[in-house]
Amino acid sequence: SPGGNNSLRVLVDSMEVFSSSCPNGAEKVIIEVPLSAGQQSLQIENTGQDWFLIGYYEFVPEDASVLDSVGLSNNERAFVWIYDRGSQYGYTDHGTFSSEEVIVKGLDDGSYLVRVYATRGSGGVIDYGMADSVAGELTYTLPDFSKDIAVKVTSSCIVDIGDFQEFQSFWLLPGPNLSGTDIVNLSDFSVLAGYWLNDCPGDWPF
Repeated sequence: SPGGNNSLRVLVDSMEVFSSSCPNGAEKVIIEVPLSAGQQSLQIENTGQDWFLIGYYEFVPEDASVLDSVGLSNNERAFVWIYDRGSQYGYTDHGTFSSEEVIVKGLDDGSYLVRVYATRGSGGVIDYGMADSVAGELTYTLPDFSKDIAVKVTSSCIVDIGDFQEFQSFWLLPGPNLSGTDIVNLSDFSVLAGYWLNDCPGDWPF
């Protein structure tokens, strides 16, 4: 609030662990207090003359990494967003991260293509490489980054220009057709186009 005497205090199990005045007109105030393990009572008191809006509470272990992640995955692919906790609004980021690893669990064993994307500025792929999933776990070392980064893990077999070059050599001839016709024709080309730049389906002939 722009006026009044603004102050807060925090009590844990009825014991004061924080007390301070807050500047008038502050858009956001972040208060951090230590909590020991186990069930406790947390109380926040407005000890001033004006009002506060409490946006959220966040409980984080002391040994928690400054990096966190969210993602989606199945046994064939994964999409992961990795971010610096300090890059969120109201915090100070931790600068550049180097030699960090992303670990994806639950993938079928085999070889995978890993693409790393910038999420700010012009964006796009900034790094890529191959990695193996062994016993359901894949590890890949990320390039240097700050604030956040995105990772896409897909099968190493991707329908691309190499498949098209091989496909066209069978054009209008008997061969590894895809649509069940006698010769390779537009029906087969339509099937290939439908898989373009995606994982190869089972028994892919190219």
